[in-house]
Amino acid sequence: MGAAPFAQWHQSHGQIDVARFAEMLLTIWLRLWGALGTADFNFKIAR
Repeated sequence: MGAAPFAQWHQSHGQIDVARFAEMLLTIWLRLWGALGTADFNFKIAR
């Protein structure tokens, strides 16, 4: 296995992680919208 196939695998794996994060964030956003009754809110991600 050379460097190029590993780089391609890593890139596609990263895209899957981003897609999963977006799906989870959408679910949280919809629940907050329902609970608050408005879509006027923000997320702050801190370390």
